[in-house]
Amino acid sequence: MPKGARYFSIMGNLDWVFKRIENHRLLPVYDSSVEVCCGAGELIWNTKPPKGKEIMNDIDSDIIRMHTIVKNLTEKQLRKLSGKYSWKLDKDHFEFLRDNYEPKNDLDFLYRRLYLYSARKRASDVDHDYFLLNFQGMTKNPTKRLWDAHLRLQNVTLINDDALNTIKLLEDEPVFFFLDPPYPAKDRYYSQCSLDWNKLYKIVSNLEQKWMLVSSYKHTQDNLNELKMSVDGFIHAKRSMKKFIDNFNFIKVTERACFAGLFKKCNFPDKEYFIVWNYDTNKLRNWIN
Repeated sequence: MPKGARYFSIMGNLDWVFKRIENHRLLPVYDSSVEVCCGAGELIWNTKPPKGKEIMNDIDSDIIRMHTIVKNLTEKQLRKLSGKYSWKLDKDHFEFLRDNYEPKNDLDFLYRRLYLYSARKRASDVDHDYFLLNFQGMTKNPTKRLWDAHLRLQNVTLINDDALNTIKLLEDEPVFFFLDPPYPAKDRYYSQCSLDWNKLYKIVSNLEQKWMLVSSYKHTQDNLNELKMSVDGFIHAKRSMKKFIDNFNFIKVTERACFAGLFKKCNFPDKEYFIVWNYDTNKLRNWIN
């Protein structure tokens, strides 16, 4: 697998989580896989290509268009993208690309999206986000990773559809389902986000194929009423987890935002994740930090 092939990020990434998944040997053996809500991609950049099918799906057509452009990228296009487009981060240029720039072709489209993703504040979806002033004057050229990403995407099938539709489409095929959906209360960061979590729980719970679901533990208690989450859900509430613990394996992992000794004062919160799966890994069903 090419190292560092992820070429953009929507809301961070799961690299740290995948290290825990790898350390605890939680991934199953599989010949084919599908990332149901792929976004920038997680499974693809953290695992080797499987023997069979490899599918990435997302409801956002712009996301799938980006992956498609990179998959079909030529060396000539890569040189043009790297040399003839400006990658120096500037607030005025960012706002011009966000509000007034009309891409004329695929390279223009890819450039605009990559530039906005590189310099955004992450306070909204990329088409409405703000420039992060700390980046003013910096140069961030993501094209250095594009060729590795291009090579990795060669045998990947890209689908632009709703997550639930994709699961139903593949529910009779021997694929491993990896799910990292937009977390509740985070939908403002995505251009398209209409996932019905309760329907997702129901469909996933009845799948016979192996699956893994990663989600955030945050918002569980504070936002349960606001999100109108049913207690029948199994990932965002302790009550839900208790209901499903007899059927599925899960662990909770904590990514420390600040390490002791490096910062005298740290205002960044730790990130807590649930990892849930439906197959035997000979692991205890407990919390792991």
